[in-house]
Amino acid sequence: MTGYSQSEEDYLETLYMIQLENKVARVKDVAQALDVKMPSVVAAIRSLSEKGLVEQEKYGHIELTKEGAKIGRDVYKRHKLLCAFFHEVLGLD
Repeated sequence: MTGYSQSEEDYLETLYMIQLENKVARVKDVAQALDVKMPSVVAAIRSLSEKGLVEQEKYGHIELTKEGAKIGRDVYKRHKLLCAFFHEVLGLD
């Protein structure tokens, strides 16, 4: 485990997935992906930035730091592994 809250991991995973698709992430993109309001994303990004996991210029794109990308990738892989287990082994939707 990473020692980060579930919410922090959700944001890092979402940023990682957005960057895989679009190369850049914006507050609006994260809010839509997580179905939360933009002020919630701004607060989360500020917190993640203080922990050295993301970088963002004022009103600019959000980028994962090396450590943030590692955590986001790990959460994404764990999520995919669990989904595969539920679908292929347990036969759940």
